Amino acid sequence: MWLTERGFANAAILDVHGSLTGTAASDLLQTTVRTHLAGGAPMLILNLADVSDIDTEGINALTALHAATRAFGPEVRIAGPPGDLPSLPVRTYPSVDDALTDIRGALERRQSRLLGGTLERALTSIRAMFRRT
Repeated sequence: MWLTERGFANAAILDVHGSLTGTAASDLLQTTVRTHLAGGAPMLILNLADVSDIDTEGINALTALHAATRAFGPEVRIAGPPGDLPSLPVRTYPSVDDALTDIRGALERRQSRLLGGTLERALTSIRAMFRRT
């Protein structure tokens, strides 16, 4: 297995090539993803369109990475697994474009919630100031 990296707007796209089998491939994938996340990448897409084979080690690596990032951080999506690969226990997208569209929507919703919360706190503070006077 080998990886190529490319960027698109704010997204880092990791193209996974070859066989995602065995401990060495799993470790390489996890190390590369963690490096991107530690570097502050706000969006990361794992493109599996060129993966020829995947075993339990590969599935476990994808599942662990997906779970860790869903809970704590940047938007990470898995795109393009070929139809002949086993079903993955995480949500996948047919293409990188579909994953980018979903990430954009998630970031917009997150920003809206943050701005809405900030605005609501500001309005509450202003209302409290007027009640005191």
